[in-house]
Amino acid sequence: LVLLQEYRNYTDKLIINIIDPEERPELANKYGITSAYLYQSVVFQTEKGQRLVYAPDIYYQAEHAFTSSILEVTGIKQKKVYFLTGHGEASPVDSGGLVYSYAREGLLDNLYQVAMLDLISTPEIPEDCAVLVVAGPKKEMNDNERQIIANYLNANGTVFFMTNPDSPDDIAQLCASWGMDVRKGTVLDETSDSSSKKSTPIVNRDRNYFGMNTLYFPGVTAIIPTENVPEMSELIPILVTSENSWMTDEYSPTEEPVYNAEKDLKGPLFIGHILTAAQTTDTSTVETGSPNIAIIGDSDFPSNTHIVNANNGDLFLNIINVLSAGEEIISIEQKILQTRRLILTPEEVNFLRISSIALLPAIVLIMGVVIWWRRR
Repeated sequence: LVLLQEYRNYTDKLIINIIDPEERPELANKYGITSAYLYQSVVFQTEKGQRLVYAPDIYYQAEHAFTSSILEVTGIKQKKVYFLTGHGEASPVDSGGLVYSYAREGLLDNLYQVAMLDLISTPEIPEDCAVLVVAGPKKEMNDNERQIIANYLNANGTVFFMTNPDSPDDIAQLCASWGMDVRKGTVLDETSDSSSKKSTPIVNRDRNYFGMNTLYFPGVTAIIPTENVPEMSELIPILVTSENSWMTDEYSPTEEPVYNAEKDLKGPLFIGHILTAAQTTDTSTVETGSPNIAIIGDSDFPSNTHIVNANNGDLFLNIINVLSAGEEIISIEQKILQTRRLILTPEEVNFLRISSIALLPAIVLIMGVVIWWRRR
């Protein structure tokens, strides 16, 4: 009830009626309140329809459930994000492989709808698709699937590609005609890395488009701009590594990487871009249109393991917001609550474990000896 009262602070069109199902059983049955377990439920109703928010949903996600219901019964469309599946991509539901369930929760908190899309069983991009997410496929698409996505882009579609150093060539082929050369190598950085791993470069606020304090990418490849960006499109670099970075196609996690001037590509390197419609001198979008494409050379950064660290979750949601901007559909920004994690090397973990077991008892023992000696 307190939350509903807060909604009323922003509108005079919300009328709240409290109904006792014991006193009005006929009205309770009309709205689907058929047991005492549902007595604390809330019904949103307008002339355009109604929606029941069950008591458990109110307990766990009241704000999302209420706002989503208001959007539905007032006829306002929600943005719908589709995750491509069928090629070993990261999944927005808990399953084997790379999991994006925290990213899915972030999208739901921002009032997006989330769905899966298999182009084998559904050989087209749905009309209600605000953003198609292609998150690190491990297997090649067939020619028909690749053509469906290509046709969608040619029709000014919106896609968020996330690739990896060892990904198939599908994303590279789809992005080649839009001025982006997706490479195969691994980007290393010896001065701006995470957890002493050169293969996990950090991008700080002066090297990312959104000005976020810290972003990191566990295993990333470079995306090099080319000269064939279509005239009606604008390619915007959003992520760049430090001057001390390089890319190699001979990286081995068991060996210490060393820069080879003859073979490796020297940094700084672009590892993320956004392609959008070009702007005219009066900052209005050109009539010819353009697809909205975002691409990042890593698909691990928004996974459950990494999305709660640094600003990785904010980056994922901001890119979705940028790609899906429009007048017919809306979303409500709500930041993912970040859990800060301490990233340690195995040696640091061992030190922390040993010190936590032995250090405190040792300090107590030394203090006891000192006190005993002084009293003696």
